[in-house]
Amino acid sequence: RGGSELSSQLRERQLFQNQTRVRTDNAGITTTNNSNNSNSNNNNVNNNNNNNKLSLVSVSTGETGADDLGVYQRVAARWSAGSYPFETRFKVYKEWEGIVFEQVFLQDIADASTGHNYEVVSAFPAFSAFARSPMRFLSFQGNMAQPQSGPWGSPYTHDATGGSPLILYDKTLRSVVLSPLDNFMVHNQIVSNAFSSDSKSNELLAGLQGMVQHIPAGFTHSTLLYAGRGVTRTVKQWGEVLLRKYNKRPTPPFADVGIQYLGYYTDNGGFYWYNTEKGKNYERTMADVATYINDIGLPVQYYQLDSWWYYKGVNDGLKLWEPMPSVFPNGMEAVSGSFGFKPLILHNRYFSTNNDYEGQFTFINEGDFALPIDQKLFEYIMGKARQWGLHVYEQDWLITTYLNMRATQNNVTNANNWLLAMGNAARAQGLTIQYCMPLPIHLMASVQIQAVTHARASDDYKTTAGNHQWQVAYTSLFHWAVGLVPFKDDFWSSSGNQSGCAYSWGCYEPNPEMQTLVAALTSGPVSPSDGIGHLNSTRLMQTCRQDGLLLKADKPATPLESLWASQFATMSNTHLEQIWESETRIGEFAWHYLFSANLSSAYTVHSTEFADDTSNNQSFLAYDYYRQTVAYFDERHPLVLPKGLQDKATRVFPFTYHTIAPVLANGWTFLGERNKFITVSKQRVMEVNVVSAGKQDSSDNYLSVTVSGVPGELLELSFVGPTSSGTPRISVVKCAIESITATATVTCVSGNNVCTCVA
Repeated sequence: RGGSELSSQLRERQLFQNQTRVRTDNAGITTTNNSNNSNSNNNNVNNNNNNNKLSLVSVSTGETGADDLGVYQRVAARWSAGSYPFETRFKVYKEWEGIVFEQVFLQDIADASTGHNYEVVSAFPAFSAFARSPMRFLSFQGNMAQPQSGPWGSPYTHDATGGSPLILYDKTLRSVVLSPLDNFMVHNQIVSNAFSSDSKSNELLAGLQGMVQHIPAGFTHSTLLYAGRGVTRTVKQWGEVLLRKYNKRPTPPFADVGIQYLGYYTDNGGFYWYNTEKGKNYERTMADVATYINDIGLPVQYYQLDSWWYYKGVNDGLKLWEPMPSVFPNGMEAVSGSFGFKPLILHNRYFSTNNDYEGQFTFINEGDFALPIDQKLFEYIMGKARQWGLHVYEQDWLITTYLNMRATQNNVTNANNWLLAMGNAARAQGLTIQYCMPLPIHLMASVQIQAVTHARASDDYKTTAGNHQWQVAYTSLFHWAVGLVPFKDDFWSSSGNQSGCAYSWGCYEPNPEMQTLVAALTSGPVSPSDGIGHLNSTRLMQTCRQDGLLLKADKPATPLESLWASQFATMSNTHLEQIWESETRIGEFAWHYLFSANLSSAYTVHSTEFADDTSNNQSFLAYDYYRQTVAYFDERHPLVLPKGLQDKATRVFPFTYHTIAPVLANGWTFLGERNKFITVSKQRVMEVNVVSAGKQDSSDNYLSVTVSGVPGELLELSFVGPTSSGTPRISVVKCAIESITATATVTCVSGNNVCTCVA
């Protein structure tokens, strides 16, 4: 479906400890055995007495049913591999374009492991890919689920650390997404010739990862293939299927304080990460930070405390999640008081085997790592931290816990139980969770866990020349699809030299404006981490209202849709080009935000990218945020984004930023707040009314915009009146928010093109 260039062939394979590979093809049922050991234990396929054949027992077709995903038709095949029965199923749904592949292990398998997490125990489905026309891929891998892309057939990471979800698309942007539908933490999607009849022909295999050892009787594993048109749309709809299955709604903009308000971070990259004021401890330093923030009138509404405050044990893992007296001599309560008892985001890491909770709660211990699978443990530590002001629990080092333990990979439930214990405890305590250092499988697994609201989408913040961690749009697409808010990480908002920092690469941020803008465009946390005396209030206030409420678009910025197709010209890596789009919808109208940076050549953007009108004749005005100029943007007037690569000497990235505002039916255009990055947001704009009673210059035509804010807050709202020729002219209306209703309304009347504010 959806025009995939994959030829799907039903194949069921089992890879047991003795590496017997079982496969079916049109010629019949055969096995190949690569093991030199002719002996197999009782739990493996018996290779004696001609029992090493995979036999088709029965096929049932035409069955219908319904589940969380809707009404489906099912085809099921029952097989036997020696003495082991199993079943494979296709489920095709009526309401959406896709197939669910299920494999059911009907009998207990005690040792199915291949010993490697870059292999699969079993594969269903498997695909043979052939180059009838060029395709490209997008997937994610490693720490923070970073993007990987290129021509299909080029190398990429496909093992327990990445390769799923896998998005394939052609020049017309017909797209498919392949991913697990359950058992996310033990799913693999690999490209391999291990099961191919032709050793030179790689196949795409999806199934349980190769380190899985015990598969209990009745265990079912499901893989989803979703098809659609348009890469962004297809990925988003794929994520909606996952969310629907687990009854989780996408994270709303008010889900927790960390994504709703301006905050302050002490994370890696922050000025005060394992670094205090000279001659002072952390307790005094944090009090001074809070005093400084209050003195400059910056409306920070929460503070994040990173890993420097609690006890460490073996291998630097967590020993005790309580403040060390050397850090906070008067306890966390005193520090919270210095913050004005504002909410806290508190960091945690992997658990050490010599942690102080051993014996009280259940752990799986392995080497220096302890896997906490006891919900009561998380309820205990979270409940205690709530008394300090904890609102968001930050679980860091997810990749480290997962990859350094066999128990997370060789058991079908351990890793998932760890995440569920944490998530269920947070929900019981009324808290939310931020994931940090996630693998792609952690992000997909979050669809089961209501408490997980946001996750890091970038590597740690650094000011070094080669650090492109701000380039988050491709990973943001993944986060957005599975209902998470992406987090760009902390940043410095000032370009001055911040002497006294602890980083060997220096204490200077060359791109503070771009860093701040990117944070706003993620629709996630905006979390400066400058030292005392260096927070740039003017710059940061472009992200929020006077009370610190962040002004957000409806979605995080993701790659411009046409960018996917344009890469076929060079077949280069898509994620190197940074052209992002986001949008806000107020009623029937949409405002778009267009960001570009790091372009190797100029790029032409056409208005059809943003048109809701199927005839593609919708007109817009393109507002250049930094030049504060406006230009026509329609079929006859495309927008050309200039080439701009980082200056190696200054480390500065040239970038552009535009609001794409609709020309309304009566000729008026509302550009929004001229001194806020997200010029039109639901946190500010309540209603837009358009009245068209005659010609565009008729005084019976008018536009009214109702806004909200902090009583007394002064807004600067930009409008462009109807014009038939010449350069559009911007009118700026200063409007104060009324004290009782906390709203104001601007009315613009045609004829004389005058706008007035009524509070």
